[in-house]
Order: sequence, then C-alpha cells, then structure tokens
Amino acid sequence: MLFHSKVPRARPPSQAPAALKLRRWGKMLKTAASHLGLALGLAASLYSSQAAAQETPFTCSSVYGVTNGGDLYSIDDQGNTEFVRSIGYAGVNPLGIGPGGRYAYIARQTTASGPQGSVIVYDSLLDEVSSSSAAPQLQPGMARFIAGAVNPVNGWFYIAAPNTAGNVFFLYAYNPDTPAIAAV
Repeated sequence: MLFHSKVPRARPPSQAPAALKLRRWGKMLKTAASHLGLALGLAASLYSSQAAAQETPFTCSSVYGVTNGGDLYSIDDQGNTEFVRSIGYAGVNPLGIGPGGRYAYIARQTTASGPQGSVIVYDSLLDEVSSSSAAPQLQPGMARFIAGAVNPVNGWFYIAAPNTAGNVFFLYAYNPDTPAIAAV
C-alpha cells in the first residue's frame, strides 16, 4: 500500500509570491495603459472632428467665383455650383485665393465719388470679412477690374483692369502683410 504524504510542493519560480505580485501589477499597468490610450484616442478624434468643422472652404478641387453683388460660389469639376457666403460688398469682381486656401482676396471698384478701389479680404478660418484700407491709384480712362490672381510664392494679390479702349491693361499688386497696393 502506498501512502501519500502531505508535504508541500515547492512552487515553480513563476508562481512565487513576488512573481505573482509583479504579474498582477503588470496586468493593472497594461489595463491602465489601454484605458489611457483609449482616452487619448477619443480626445484626438474629438479634436480632429472640431478641426474638420473649421476647415477652410477653399480647396484645390474647386474653382471659385464672385458675383458683382458680392456672393462667393464654388464650382466643382462636374460644373455644380455651391453658395459659400456673401461678403457684404457690391461692385466686386476679381477674386484670388491665397496660399493654403485660408484667405480670399476680392477687388472692389466703385465710382461713388470718382473711381475708387479697395481689396476685400475674407478669412475662411475665422469666417470674417474685412475691407483693406489700401486703395490703388486708379488711372484715367481705366475700366473696371476684370482679372485677379494670387502669387503662390509671395501671397500677393494681383489685379488688372483694361483701359476703356481695351488695348492696355493696368496691373496692381496688393501685399496683405503691409497692407498696401501699388501699380506694377
């Protein structure tokens, strides 16, 4: 007959009390790290969704136009138009989009007290419209501004208007950093 003695067996090193405590701590740290990662991921997604809501409406995949009444429109590659916003100024025509798509520059020309010109600036990130104090020295016999573009290298807005005979163009450059406008 065999007798079994009740002699305690030695635990393998991986099950010693210190090792068990370390394993428990490791599991808790892993759980805490995963919760922290989840919280950070959630915060990042909330931030990116807020940033996406404030994205600029000016993208490379669309062409933009402005009506004489001051309404901005986008035109996609399928020819669909979409109202962007009204800038609140009439007598506008040339439009240029600045580097990065944040700013739209629009030339305005009025004849309220003789020919006058100014540049309207629309900040699409802040959704704010302002009128620059810069005013070009308009030439005698100059027709309305009909062309505008932004130089992607220096960010200056160039606008042009023909003379009334249509055989000479007057070119102006608007520097948004100063802000100043001058004949080129």
